[in-house]
Amino acid sequence: MTVAGFEIVTPDGIDDLNSYLSGTQAKIDADSMNQLESLLKTDKNFDQSRMAYALKVAQEYLERQKYSGTTKWFSDDSGYPIHLCPKHKVFFDATGKYRQVMFRAANRSGKTVAGGYASACWLTGDYPDWWTGKRFDRMTKGWASGKTGQTVRDTVQKELLGELGHFGTGMIPKDRIAKVVMRPGVPGGVDTFQVYNQCGDISTCGFKSYDQRIDAFVGVALDFVWEDEEPPQLVHNESFARLTTTMGLLINTVTPIQGLTPYLLMFEKQSDMLGGAERTIALTEEEQAEFDKKPRVKATVAAGWGDAPWLDEQAKADLLADTPVHLKEARMTGKPSLGSGSIYPVELDQVLIEDVDWQSMKKNHFKYINGIDVGWNKTAVPFCAVDPDTDVMYVYDEYYMGEQRPEVHAVAVKTRGDWIPCAIDPASRGRNQKDGSQLMTLYVQSGLKVFPADNAVEAGIMEVYSRLSSGRLKFVKQKTKNLQHEYVTYKRDINGRVVKENDHIIDALRYAVVEVRHAKQRPVVNNFGGGSGARKYFD
Repeated sequence: MTVAGFEIVTPDGIDDLNSYLSGTQAKIDADSMNQLESLLKTDKNFDQSRMAYALKVAQEYLERQKYSGTTKWFSDDSGYPIHLCPKHKVFFDATGKYRQVMFRAANRSGKTVAGGYASACWLTGDYPDWWTGKRFDRMTKGWASGKTGQTVRDTVQKELLGELGHFGTGMIPKDRIAKVVMRPGVPGGVDTFQVYNQCGDISTCGFKSYDQRIDAFVGVALDFVWEDEEPPQLVHNESFARLTTTMGLLINTVTPIQGLTPYLLMFEKQSDMLGGAERTIALTEEEQAEFDKKPRVKATVAAGWGDAPWLDEQAKADLLADTPVHLKEARMTGKPSLGSGSIYPVELDQVLIEDVDWQSMKKNHFKYINGIDVGWNKTAVPFCAVDPDTDVMYVYDEYYMGEQRPEVHAVAVKTRGDWIPCAIDPASRGRNQKDGSQLMTLYVQSGLKVFPADNAVEAGIMEVYSRLSSGRLKFVKQKTKNLQHEYVTYKRDINGRVVKENDHIIDALRYAVVEVRHAKQRPVVNNFGGGSGARKYFD
């Protein structure tokens, strides 16, 4: 039956739909079985009647298993009971406390299975005995979403409904499917489906894709949303808005192969980290204070290959051998990698040093230089020191402030030494404040030793990368939180252009690096009035 361009499939038509979609697969299965029978007949050591009986029993068992819904996973009969999957249990449990839960997991670690399992529980009202996560005592409405119509069909739709031609073999048992509405324009794709709920009513789930127009994500109230892989920020925000009136929950299952994107960074900064999950970037003191004040509604759970008992060592080795170097961390552990678009593909851990180490290694003969990126929204300064013996540059502190006049910024920078040369954004020579005053002039009048930096972007990026890759650029871990945040999100777009977002202090660092020849040693102060015999001390 077709209504308004949508093909409607009722329970009576599920078998017909499956038969239609599975024609090719059935032929492949039949050919495979014929080959097996042919092999058995040629081996005289087998009792063919007993083997035939064994095959029949196995086929009947597999047939029952196919349509058994969520019991295929995390049950004693599944082979992978929940006690063997503790990270998945943490994820499920977190849905009972938090309104947004991210399962940040490695490939093949069962993250999509977990998303489908939770969604099926909420749709059917069937919960295992060990379940302590979110429960609904009524019918539900939800969405399951992914990157494109095709990937939604091949991933989240497959987990919930089953393979094409085998609807009812996914997390939703065949006898619980009430209606299926096919999606125009996506062969084999489903738009919505209905499920008989344990409470005696009907639950509904729609499939969405991130490439749809944003108006496809508005206008309805939902109980849950499942986002598979990272959504665009606007789509995520609109999806969560659908849960406002119901106080529903959102789950996101993601392998962060694009690195620590702004979306992932923001989610992590607002999350409780559960099940051994670690922050990629530590919170600043201000962020931690703000974090501690507010009740948390988000949680992040991490899982790697070690948390997937169905992966043997050979499977892991095969996966690893086929994975590009920059993606191995994300593929194996679920930890955000630098990603293929990272401008500085050097792991942050290799760049950081402890403050106590910096305090012990700095010497009087070190030279100093600052970089300044100016702007009303944000003015950023990395304070840099260079060891002339090793040519290693240390970023030992930072200044990061917005919506203040240049005079205010200048006072803060001068506390580090008004003698330190400052390589400033050359655009400041032509950039004006609201009152028309040129920024460069204002900083000079405020007493800073500023000069315009060379702003050849690509050449400067190469100089910074050269220092990073050779170990000649280090950040003091406890003092450079904003620099660390920008470092891990500084990327190129698909066309190779630098993404001009959240790049204030990382640009200022580039200015300092390319103008390092202007770095100066701390001046010697004569405290005794001069003369050839005067004793001199460093300030």
